Amino acid sequence: MSVPPSPPRAICVHGHFYQPPRENPWLDYLEVEDGAAPFHDWNARITAECYGPNCASRILDAQKRIRAVTNNFSHISFDVGPTLLSWMAAHAPEVYAQILEADRLSRETRGGHGNALAQAYNHTILPLDTRRDKVTQIRWGIADFRHRFGRDPEGMWLPETAVDLETLALLAEHGIAFTILALSLAVLMRIFSGSLRNADVTRDQAQAVALAQSLLASAGVEATLVPGESTGVLDDKFRWLLRVSPFVQEPRPGETEAVRSPLPLDLWEVAVRVGWGGDSRLPERALTLTTLRVQPATTP
Repeated sequence: MSVPPSPPRAICVHGHFYQPPRENPWLDYLEVEDGAAPFHDWNARITAECYGPNCASRILDAQKRIRAVTNNFSHISFDVGPTLLSWMAAHAPEVYAQILEADRLSRETRGGHGNALAQAYNHTILPLDTRRDKVTQIRWGIADFRHRFGRDPEGMWLPETAVDLETLALLAEHGIAFTILALSLAVLMRIFSGSLRNADVTRDQAQAVALAQSLLASAGVEATLVPGESTGVLDDKFRWLLRVSPFVQEPRPGETEAVRSPLPLDLWEVAVRVGWGGDSRLPERALTLTTLRVQPATTP
């Protein structure tokens, strides 16, 4: 019996970059911050040590010689807070321009889909906001992104990855296709038209996403991960299946076997499938979320 080939795997690296407004509210001036010495302030120090170097990252050969220089922002998913971009535009324009250019380059190589995500404007914890404030944060974040990057955002970073069902529904209403709910989990949300029926579907999908995220977050917390499956039903509506299996690294092109980490760690693939519907009212729908978990290697 032939075994079907494994689907291609990929790891998405996301960089979240944010600094709060540090200006003295009475002077509208960023004063000297002693802890950032020898730089004037923390924005300047972090720009010199992180944002700037990532715009011109050196690729070395085996002899530690520079082989190429690349803009890392053009190769990763990323978001930069509006308050930080405002400071960069005024005080680090060359870095600011390179970040915008990275998104433009990524659109050219990815069929029009840019690497940059928007961010809720003031970095407030959206689940703690009123509905009106949530709408403001989302709309201002979209407007700032459109002003700087020259396009509408497809995704939005939620501060501290904090989320509730109302926030997810508002993102969908404002045309945001996906958000990142945890550092190792990206969730895609389908954009629906504005009918009442589609609003119900979006709400069901948001609940399914929240359930899947909760199951993924709890996997391996109270007990060591072991291969296997578990199932359940929530509210007589959402049917879920959680599967744990060892992660198998596929060899890269030109290699006979995958490179193994020298660290004494086991890497596990955790997948959750949530299904709902399947009756006369709503056709069957399902989504699957997958993440990777690391735990100390078990001794043979």
